[in-house]
Amino acid sequence: MHFRYLSICLWVSAITCTNATPSPSNEPDYPEVIPGPGLPSLESLGLTSADLHRNRTMSKAFSDSAEFLVVCIAGGSTVSVGNAQACVNYLANLGTTDCGVPANPGVISFCVSGDASICGTNIWGNGQEVHSWCSDVAISAQAIVNGCQVTSGQVEGYAPAAQNSNLQVDVEPLEIC
Repeated sequence: MHFRYLSICLWVSAITCTNATPSPSNEPDYPEVIPGPGLPSLESLGLTSADLHRNRTMSKAFSDSAEFLVVCIAGGSTVSVGNAQACVNYLANLGTTDCGVPANPGVISFCVSGDASICGTNIWGNGQEVHSWCSDVAISAQAIVNGCQVTSGQVEGYAPAAQNSNLQVDVEPLEIC
């Protein structure tokens, strides 16, 4: 909530009121980054949502290691590149943490920020869970963010997880995952 001024009233024999202008914050408001079920909290990683939003891309060496088919969805419900990138950054920070997708329901959200969700879909088809390192999910999600942006700063698409093509990584609106 923003206020133009703050009115402070003190009781000292009589009421004395002064107006004080709060110092403006240089920190923009960022959507909260919400980890998926069973994944580490931002606090446990020493991160904040603002940290993840301010870092606009993964390291070039990390994101260039992905060479696989990325499918961009045109005309669908796209999401903010900034919100998707914050989730990519969160997943990249998890390194070799397991990002697994159960057989049923077969889809799980790994991260949500604002309108964006990065989720995994189990395309194995044999009734078993699929697993990948969260950093590999991040590599695929970064490839989607890099390759599927439209001029309005929006993105949507999917790709196989790096190192495990049985796990599909989706950058989608929250309501789809």
